Amino acid sequence: MKIDFINTIKYPIIAATTAMALGYAAPTTAQTNKSYTLTEDKFERKNINPVLEKYSKEDLPEVFREEVNPSGWTINPDTLKMAPSPKFKLLDKDNKAALVVDITNCIVFRYDKDGNVIEAFKAATGAPDTPTKEGVTKVVSKLNYPYSTLSRKTKRRRFPRDYGPKILLTFDVDPNTGKLHDSGRYPHGTKHENAIEKGHITHGCTRVHNLDILYLSDVTPVGSFVLFKK
Repeated sequence: MKIDFINTIKYPIIAATTAMALGYAAPTTAQTNKSYTLTEDKFERKNINPVLEKYSKEDLPEVFREEVNPSGWTINPDTLKMAPSPKFKLLDKDNKAALVVDITNCIVFRYDKDGNVIEAFKAATGAPDTPTKEGVTKVVSKLNYPYSTLSRKTKRRRFPRDYGPKILLTFDVDPNTGKLHDSGRYPHGTKHENAIEKGHITHGCTRVHNLDILYLSDVTPVGSFVLFKK
Protein backbone atom coordinates (compact mmCIF):
# COMPACT_ATOMS: atom_id res chain seq x y z
CA MET A 1 0.00 0.00 0.00
CA LYS A 2 1.59 3.28 -1.06
CA ILE A 3 0.97 6.18 1.28
CA ASP A 4 1.31 9.66 -0.21
CA PHE A 5 3.72 11.70 1.92
CA ILE A 6 2.17 15.14 1.33
CA ASN A 7 -1.43 13.97 1.81
CA THR A 8 -0.45 12.12 4.96
CA ILE A 9 0.73 15.35 6.49
CA LYS A 10 -2.31 17.20 5.18
CA TYR A 11 -4.80 14.57 6.27
CA PRO A 12 -3.52 13.03 9.53
CA ILE A 13 -6.80 11.21 10.18
CA ILE A 14 -6.31 9.21 6.97
CA ALA A 15 -2.75 8.46 8.02
CA ALA A 16 -3.80 7.28 11.45
CA THR A 17 -6.58 5.09 10.03
CA THR A 18 -4.22 3.55 7.48
CA ALA A 19 -1.59 2.81 10.11
CA MET A 20 -4.17 1.22 12.39
CA ALA A 21 -5.25 -1.01 9.52
CA LEU A 22 -1.64 -2.07 9.16
CA GLY A 23 -1.55 -3.09 12.81
CA TYR A 24 0.60 -0.29 14.18
CA ALA A 25 -0.30 2.07 17.00
CA ALA A 26 -0.17 5.28 14.99
CA PRO A 27 -0.14 8.69 16.62
CA THR A 28 -3.45 10.50 16.82
CA THR A 29 -3.89 13.93 15.26
CA ALA A 30 -2.91 15.55 18.55
CA GLN A 31 0.08 13.28 18.99
CA THR A 32 1.27 13.88 15.44
CA ASN A 33 1.45 17.56 16.33
CA LYS A 34 3.85 17.02 19.21
CA SER A 35 7.59 16.69 19.17
CA TYR A 36 10.64 17.24 21.33
CA THR A 37 13.70 19.45 21.18
CA LEU A 38 16.81 18.46 23.08
CA THR A 39 17.91 21.18 25.51
CA GLU A 40 20.47 20.19 28.14
CA ASP A 41 19.24 16.60 27.78
CA LYS A 42 15.65 17.65 28.57
CA PHE A 43 12.83 17.42 26.08
CA GLU A 44 10.45 20.32 25.59
CA ARG A 45 7.15 19.93 23.76
CA LYS A 46 6.70 21.72 20.46
CA ASN A 47 4.06 21.40 17.76
CA ILE A 48 5.31 19.02 15.06
CA ASN A 49 6.59 15.46 14.69
CA PRO A 50 10.38 16.01 15.04
CA VAL A 51 11.16 13.92 11.97
CA LEU A 52 8.77 15.76 9.66
CA GLU A 53 9.75 19.06 11.24
CA LYS A 54 13.37 18.59 10.31
CA TYR A 55 13.33 16.48 7.15
CA SER A 56 11.49 16.16 3.86
CA LYS A 57 12.04 13.98 0.81
CA GLU A 58 14.42 16.63 -0.57
CA ASP A 59 16.84 15.66 2.20
CA LEU A 60 17.05 12.13 0.81
CA PRO A 61 19.34 11.05 -2.03
CA GLU A 62 17.34 11.32 -5.24
CA VAL A 63 16.97 7.55 -5.68
CA PHE A 64 14.83 7.41 -2.51
CA ARG A 65 12.49 10.30 -3.28
CA GLU A 66 9.95 8.48 -5.46
CA GLU A 67 8.44 6.43 -2.64
CA VAL A 68 8.45 8.33 0.64
CA ASN A 69 6.18 7.09 3.40
CA PRO A 70 5.20 9.08 6.46
CA SER A 71 7.47 8.82 9.44
CA GLY A 72 6.95 5.82 11.69
CA TRP A 73 7.47 8.05 14.74
CA THR A 74 5.00 7.89 17.61
CA ILE A 75 4.54 8.90 21.23
CA ASN A 76 1.31 6.93 21.49
CA PRO A 77 1.06 6.05 25.22
CA ASP A 78 0.01 2.47 24.48
CA THR A 79 3.11 2.02 22.34
CA LEU A 80 5.47 3.65 24.82
CA LYS A 81 4.13 1.40 27.59
CA MET A 82 5.55 -1.52 25.62
CA ALA A 83 9.11 -0.15 25.86
CA PRO A 84 11.57 -2.69 27.29
CA SER A 85 14.10 -1.64 29.90
CA PRO A 86 17.21 -0.14 28.30
CA LYS A 87 19.41 -1.43 31.15
CA PHE A 88 22.10 -4.05 30.66
CA LYS A 89 25.34 -5.23 32.25
CA LEU A 90 28.74 -4.64 30.66
CA LEU A 91 31.86 -5.77 32.50
CA ASP A 92 29.64 -6.21 35.57
CA LYS A 93 28.64 -2.54 35.48
CA ASP A 94 25.18 -1.09 34.86
CA ASN A 95 24.66 0.59 31.51
CA LYS A 96 21.76 2.00 29.53
CA ALA A 97 21.11 1.80 25.81
CA ALA A 98 20.14 4.85 23.77
CA LEU A 99 17.99 2.66 21.52
CA VAL A 100 16.22 -0.63 22.12
CA VAL A 101 15.02 -2.70 19.17
CA ASP A 102 11.93 -4.67 20.20
CA ILE A 103 12.47 -7.61 17.84
CA THR A 104 9.09 -9.22 18.46
CA ASN A 105 6.94 -6.12 18.03
CA CYS A 106 9.14 -4.50 15.36
CA ILE A 107 9.58 -1.20 17.16
CA VAL A 108 12.67 0.91 17.84
CA PHE A 109 12.42 2.80 21.16
CA ARG A 110 14.60 5.78 22.03
CA TYR A 111 15.53 6.78 25.59
CA ASP A 112 17.02 9.77 27.38
CA LYS A 113 20.24 9.53 29.43
CA ASP A 114 18.24 8.50 32.52
CA GLY A 115 16.67 5.54 30.76
CA ASN A 116 13.24 7.11 30.21
CA VAL A 117 11.55 6.25 26.93
CA ILE A 118 11.07 9.29 24.69
CA GLU A 119 9.64 8.08 21.41
CA ALA A 120 9.21 5.04 19.19
CA PHE A 121 9.55 4.15 15.52
CA LYS A 122 7.93 1.48 13.37
CA ALA A 123 10.53 -0.99 12.09
CA ALA A 124 11.06 -4.29 10.33
CA THR A 125 13.22 -7.00 11.89
CA GLY A 126 14.48 -10.45 10.94
CA ALA A 127 12.37 -12.99 9.10
CA PRO A 128 11.77 -16.41 10.73
CA ASP A 129 14.57 -17.98 8.69
CA THR A 130 16.97 -15.09 9.31
CA PRO A 131 16.01 -13.78 12.75
CA THR A 132 17.44 -10.71 14.41
CA LYS A 133 19.60 -11.82 17.33
CA GLU A 134 19.27 -10.51 20.86
CA GLY A 135 22.20 -8.75 22.47
CA VAL A 136 24.06 -5.49 23.01
CA THR A 137 25.65 -3.54 20.19
CA LYS A 138 27.57 -0.28 19.98
CA VAL A 139 27.36 2.40 17.30
CA VAL A 140 30.88 2.53 15.85
CA SER A 141 30.13 4.82 12.90
CA LYS A 142 27.41 6.28 10.71
CA LEU A 143 27.51 5.45 7.02
CA ASN A 144 26.05 7.49 4.16
CA TYR A 145 24.61 6.33 0.83
CA PRO A 146 26.07 5.16 -1.57
CA TYR A 147 28.61 3.60 0.84
CA SER A 148 31.37 4.05 -1.73
CA THR A 149 34.17 4.02 0.85
CA LEU A 150 33.44 0.41 1.77
CA SER A 151 35.03 -2.69 0.28
CA ARG A 152 33.50 -3.85 -2.99
CA LYS A 153 33.00 -7.24 -1.34
CA THR A 154 30.37 -5.87 1.05
CA LYS A 155 26.67 -5.99 0.30
CA ARG A 156 26.47 -2.39 1.42
CA ARG A 157 28.76 -1.37 -1.45
CA ARG A 158 27.28 -3.74 -4.05
CA PHE A 159 23.60 -3.10 -3.20
CA PRO A 160 23.59 0.35 -1.58
CA ARG A 161 19.91 1.07 -2.20
CA ASP A 162 18.97 -1.86 0.04
CA TYR A 163 20.33 0.11 3.01
CA GLY A 164 18.61 3.44 2.40
CA PRO A 165 20.27 6.82 2.96
CA LYS A 166 21.96 6.03 6.30
CA ILE A 167 23.29 3.11 8.34
CA LEU A 168 23.96 3.09 12.07
CA LEU A 169 26.90 0.69 11.96
CA THR A 170 26.59 -1.31 15.16
CA PHE A 171 29.03 -3.96 16.35
CA ASP A 172 28.22 -6.69 18.88
CA VAL A 173 29.62 -6.11 22.36
CA ASP A 174 30.80 -9.05 24.43
CA PRO A 175 29.32 -8.24 27.87
CA ASN A 176 32.12 -10.08 29.65
CA THR A 177 35.11 -8.61 27.83
CA GLY A 178 33.78 -5.50 26.10
CA LYS A 179 35.28 -6.63 22.80
CA LEU A 180 33.51 -5.63 19.57
CA HIS A 181 32.80 -7.59 16.43
CA ASP A 182 30.63 -6.99 13.38
CA SER A 183 26.99 -7.77 14.16
CA GLY A 184 25.38 -7.76 10.71
CA ARG A 185 22.14 -6.36 12.13
CA TYR A 186 22.46 -2.63 11.67
CA PRO A 187 19.56 -0.16 11.89
CA HIS A 188 19.25 1.37 8.43
CA GLY A 189 16.86 2.71 5.81
CA THR A 190 15.43 0.79 2.89
CA LYS A 191 14.57 0.93 -0.81
CA HIS A 192 11.18 -0.66 -0.07
CA GLU A 193 9.44 1.61 2.43
CA ASN A 194 6.11 -0.21 2.29
CA ALA A 195 7.76 -3.51 3.19
CA ILE A 196 8.40 -2.20 6.70
CA GLU A 197 4.71 -2.73 7.46
CA LYS A 198 5.20 -6.48 6.96
CA GLY A 199 7.27 -6.67 10.15
CA HIS A 200 9.52 -9.74 10.19
CA ILE A 201 11.07 -9.65 6.73
CA THR A 202 14.77 -8.76 6.95
CA HIS A 203 17.95 -10.82 6.89
CA GLY A 204 18.66 -9.78 10.47
CA CYS A 205 19.04 -6.02 10.18
CA THR A 206 16.55 -3.47 11.50
CA ARG A 207 14.89 -1.32 8.84
CA VAL A 208 13.12 1.95 9.52
CA HIS A 209 11.60 4.54 7.21
CA ASN A 210 14.17 6.62 5.36
CA LEU A 211 13.24 9.92 7.00
CA ASP A 212 13.38 8.23 10.41
CA ILE A 213 16.92 6.94 9.88
CA LEU A 214 18.04 10.49 9.08
CA TYR A 215 16.63 11.59 12.43
CA LEU A 216 17.92 8.60 14.40
CA SER A 217 21.38 9.07 12.92
CA ASP A 218 21.38 12.70 14.04
CA VAL A 219 20.24 12.03 17.62
CA THR A 220 22.24 8.84 18.30
CA PRO A 221 25.92 9.63 18.90
CA VAL A 222 28.73 7.29 17.93
CA GLY A 223 29.55 5.27 21.04
CA SER A 224 25.87 4.83 22.00
CA PHE A 225 24.59 1.38 22.81
CA VAL A 226 21.75 -0.29 20.90
CA LEU A 227 20.06 -3.17 22.70
CA PHE A 228 18.19 -5.89 20.79
CA LYS A 229 15.50 -7.65 22.84
CA LYS A 230 12.60 -10.03 22.18
